[in-house]
Amino acid sequence: MKCRFRKALTEPAEETAKPPAENGFLRIFQRSGNILRRLVLALLLFYGRLIYNMNEKGW
Repeated sequence: MKCRFRKALTEPAEETAKPPAENGFLRIFQRSGNILRRLVLALLLFYGRLIYNMNEKGW
């Protein structure tokens, strides 16, 4: 057990590891991106339906 623990302490950390703050920021950005995608889709559907209804009524 001691050998494994010492080896883990002496080996360099992985270069791909990110600090926790950066992970949190990216997670928030991904969530907001998902919300923005849903909002844009909802607006497109709403205006598409509105234009369709206006054409049906002959405006």
